[in-house]
Formats: sequence, C-alpha cells, structure tokens
Amino acid sequence: MLLHGIDMCGIKPGHQVVIIGGGMIGLLMLQLSKLAGAAKTALIEPVEVKRLTGKKLGADICIDPTGKDVKKILEENGMNWINTVIECVGRPSTIRQAIDLAGPKGVVMMFGLTRRMKKLKSDLLKYFKRNWN
Repeated sequence: MLLHGIDMCGIKPGHQVVIIGGGMIGLLMLQLSKLAGAAKTALIEPVEVKRLTGKKLGADICIDPTGKDVKKILEENGMNWINTVIECVGRPSTIRQAIDLAGPKGVVMMFGLTRRMKKLKSDLLKYFKRNWN
C-alpha cells in the first residue's frame, strides 16, 4: 500500500515534498520520497523524538508545528514551491494544513487513517482557483 501511495504522488527528481506526521507511516513515506528523487523534504511533527528520527532518516527540515507559521518556515528554508504534501495523521486540522501547504498544481496525498468525519470544513473553490492562475 505504501508503494502504491508514493507512486500515486508522482514524485519526480527535483520535487519538494512535505510529510505531515512522523509516525511509522510518515517516516516510511519520507524515505520513499527521497528514493523517488525528492530534492528537498520536510517533516512536520510535534514530537521531538520523531523529528530527530526524521532528521536521521534524511529529512532536510523538521518542524514542530506547535504555535508556528509552518508555511513561513518552509519558505525561509527554500521550500516555496511544494509539489507534494503527504498527510499521515488523519485529523481534519492536518488535512486542511496539507491542502494549504501544497503549491499550485501540487498533489495532496491523504494517507492518514481517520475515524469517519462528519465534515471537513474547507472552501474547496479557493484551492481550485489557486490552480487556475
């Protein structure tokens, strides 16, 4: 399933990839992204030991999202055209974050398992319009 998921992302050499969630699945997706040719990878994870593991496994940037402007931190580190965001948590807040971080025509892979959500409150037209320009 992981290999199929990474294939569906269409990661190419030179792409910028963000992984949200540094659990087992997120860390595997990080490594597969690097193997697929990602030039720059970022791991967004609030737990320090998971961020440290992500760094050891090849993440270029590891960010604790708690109370921080993640998008600004990514841009400051040269990640201003994010091709792929892989969401590995499954919470509505991280799903929205994944959509917000993806660059124009970017791919958002929802890989996190979640309980059935009643609704994901989001203005999807805003994201479609972003890709029209």
